[in-house]
Amino acid sequence: MLVLLISTIIMLFLLLSLTAATFITKYRRTAKDKERAEFRSFIQPKIVEGVLQPPAKLESLYPVPTKEWQWEVIEEILIDIAGRIKGEYLINVTTLAKKIGVVDRLLLGMKSRRSKVRGESAIKLGYLHVPEAVSALQRMAESKNKGDRIAGLIGLGSLATKEALGVLLSELSSPSRWLQVRLLHMVKNLGSDAIPSLIEALNGADIKVRIMAAEILGDLRAFEAIGPLEDALSSEDKDLRARCAAALGKIGDVRSAGKLEFLLEDKAWEVRAQAAKALGLIQHRPGAKRLANLLRDRSWWVRTNAAEALSQLGEVGFDALRKAVTGKDWFAREKAIEQLQKHGIAYTESDGTISNEL
Repeated sequence: MLVLLISTIIMLFLLLSLTAATFITKYRRTAKDKERAEFRSFIQPKIVEGVLQPPAKLESLYPVPTKEWQWEVIEEILIDIAGRIKGEYLINVTTLAKKIGVVDRLLLGMKSRRSKVRGESAIKLGYLHVPEAVSALQRMAESKNKGDRIAGLIGLGSLATKEALGVLLSELSSPSRWLQVRLLHMVKNLGSDAIPSLIEALNGADIKVRIMAAEILGDLRAFEAIGPLEDALSSEDKDLRARCAAALGKIGDVRSAGKLEFLLEDKAWEVRAQAAKALGLIQHRPGAKRLANLLRDRSWWVRTNAAEALSQLGEVGFDALRKAVTGKDWFAREKAIEQLQKHGIAYTESDGTISNEL
């Protein structure tokens, strides 16, 4: 009985202790959040004011941050503003970050012994578009430490400098598909600024980088890349030929139609499939007959893309699909019916029955 009573008392004591600890922690967190919010309300208007005019005098930003979390708040505000503006005001953000001391603090953070601090500092320098950080970020991007390397690449990805872009493109051949996807996204975000370097990469020696460059140029709809992409269609690498065909389709210049039509007879089904899709995207109606021939291709993907491409050519394409329905090739008939039904187009079956009739 006594043992049970002692156990109960101990249990109650532990429960009360835990409850008290939880309350104290919550109270401290609430107090800290409140203090943080008050500081943000005080400092944010001053930072915005500094960004909207040449930041020559920043005395209004005093008192200088004395606590770690105050620096973090200022960094958050500057990065948030940097993500919303461009041009002269973006330069002001970078200048302001230097004058306040944020840049020096982050550059020092890149030398920290703690991997997390190094990584966060590198990424923040990129977000703040600090050109002086390129060399340090390049060194980090070449690190054997995976975390440092990725942080360095992410930091570089936010900087639209030629040096930064060169490092990103060289890493596109990484065996890590996750890293490749991340790098692709970063390079695409650089937009038209990346096009000259991407064209240079397309003409380079590394086949993986050439393939990735072709994909990005297509996504960016880079008209200035049409010539280099067409030249790369003669590559011995089927994946590069296919990616260049896809890119030309996305760019959508009808003057590429002749070279794309030639690829409809390529020995690699991947290339034929992408060429067919591209011709549909640029709505090359003169190619309807050759696309119709691909409805009998031995590759399912080629037949599918050819049928979809024909459906994008308007009446001339639908006529070709209707003819395929009454033909003898079962594969061609299957794909033709699939597209005609998808678009609600009436067609005549081989037995004379009219289907999809409105």
